[in-house]
Amino acid sequence: MAAIADNAEVSTPTVFNYFKTKEELLLALVLQVHHETREKVEDFRPKASAGRVDTISEFLQMYTRKSLESISRKTWRHVESTRIRMPGSDFVKNYDALATEMLSDFQQFLVLTLASERIGMTSNLPVVAKFIFNHWSALFVELVRDESLTIENHVKQLKDDLTALIETIKIDD
Repeated sequence: MAAIADNAEVSTPTVFNYFKTKEELLLALVLQVHHETREKVEDFRPKASAGRVDTISEFLQMYTRKSLESISRKTWRHVESTRIRMPGSDFVKNYDALATEMLSDFQQFLVLTLASERIGMTSNLPVVAKFIFNHWSALFVELVRDESLTIENHVKQLKDDLTALIETIKIDD
């Protein structure tokens, strides 16, 4: 908190006036990034020439890139460890609510993206969206955990996995 106060050029007690705990401060930071990313998501329009995998990957990469531009990997590791250490806390409840919003945004995006295509699994799209989103989330945690991984590695892994998944579930049938 003292380092934050120094960077903000305020006293440590002033920081505590606004945020009683580090977790409250972390949540405020995550909320800010979440709201900024949602604005980008709402404006996202896939390239007409992009394939399904590229379009889905590009959508999810908005979250990855904005998250890492705004919050360091070290801080994201603290966020993730807080989720593990304090499972019933207000922090986790609020963080999980954000994740639910993100999943909902992704489900809507996926439905709209695939709506123009002939697909025989429309009723399963929410399940597929949740599966893809949870996989992206796990890859994001891996990216945050391993300093040697680059965003490019992350994007490649996601695209490879999406390609395999889409081929497996035969979305075109």
